[in-house]
Order: sequence, then C-alpha cells, then structure tokens
Amino acid sequence: MLLHTCGGIRDDLRAWTKAALKLGYVVLIPDSMRGAKTNCFPPLAVPDGRRAKDAMDAVAHLAKQSFVDPARIYAVGFSQGTHVAEMVAGAALAAAVVSPGSPRFAALAGLYGACGFEPVPSKLPCCVEYLQRDTDRPLLLLMAEGDNETPASFCLERLPKLKEAGAPIEWHVYPANVTHCWDCSTLNGFSKSDWRGTRVTYQYSETVTEDSQKRVFEFFPRQISPKP
Repeated sequence: MLLHTCGGIRDDLRAWTKAALKLGYVVLIPDSMRGAKTNCFPPLAVPDGRRAKDAMDAVAHLAKQSFVDPARIYAVGFSQGTHVAEMVAGAALAAAVVSPGSPRFAALAGLYGACGFEPVPSKLPCCVEYLQRDTDRPLLLLMAEGDNETPASFCLERLPKLKEAGAPIEWHVYPANVTHCWDCSTLNGFSKSDWRGTRVTYQYSETVTEDSQKRVFEFFPRQISPKP
C-alpha cells in the first residue's frame, strides 16, 4: 500500500508502483483527499486520524482478496503518508481504527516524514508526535539531512530510545545534499513556503530514489519468517 503525501496522488508514485509490481506485489493507493486540493496546512482538511482509519480500512479490503496474503500486507508512506504509517505502527492507535477481524500491516516504511513537530507559535500550540511509544510493527524510516520541511532531528532524538526499549525500528539518514521529496520527479526544483513559513526546495535524485526502493523492498521480506 502506498500512502500519498499531503498533496495527494501524483505521477511520482508510478515509479514505486512499477518497482513493487516487478517484485510480485499487489499495489493499492488509497485516495484520502476527499476532493481537497491540498491537505498540507492546518487545520487539515483530512485529519491524521481519518487517514489512519483509511489505511486500516484498506488493509481490511486487501485481506479479503484471494490474491493477497493477509500476513504480508505492507505500507510505504511518503511525507504525510509516513505520519500515517508511524501512527498505525503503534498498538493502541491501530487497535482504535482497525476493522473487526482485520489484520494489521506486517511492516511499514516511511520516506521524508516527520516523527512529530515542536510547538510553533500561533500555528501549533503544543508538540505533535506521530511516532508511537508502543510501536510494535517493524518500521523503517528514511530521512535526509537536507530536508528542512520535515527535519530528521526530531526523529533522531527519539528513535534510539525507542529501539533500546525494544521497538522493531530501523532508520537511515541521507546526506545534506538530499532534500525533502527526493523521489518527486514531477516536482524537481519546486520551491514553496511550508505551513510554518519555512522556505523549502525539492531536488529529485534518481540515485537516492533507487536506493530508497532497494532499502524498502529488502526490509519487508526480512520481517516475515520463511514458510516451510
């Protein structure tokens, strides 16, 4: 399952779809936008909790398909989609939105997402945390030093402690020349002010995109014991 950014479904997901299909995966891309043109600025048109419920409803749908192994349903999140992946990787939150009798994700991965945000005066009165303290599903996070839209620092302060506590989490940080949305070929060179007023510019990297796909698609099968 591919969980889109706050900008909705774009052609950039074609590369991930093709890579997954080539490996024999079924691919589902839920559309959580509900007609909104953007979901990037608070108050969100589609709240995080609604997107989490969408993801788990999609798991329930996939689990009913004869061509899907319900024990091997994975998710890859992109930016805001990563926030969704982090949320449903936690036991309590997933239990609150999972459909009765439906399985959960076997493992999840996220690209250039935030683990949370510190308070922002007049925009965010208190901190927001997407990374769950009761994370019990394997979770891989890919971040970049050059990402000033969802900085890796918030994650890197929390991930080691969570892993030490036993959470099945892995992460990788790309160097400072890698930006947010590094796999967004349709947005190469795009510049904007984000919801905090921070100026960000996206730079597409074919090399980092291919490396991201390699890391994600090697991570998933490592989480499942081989069948006899």
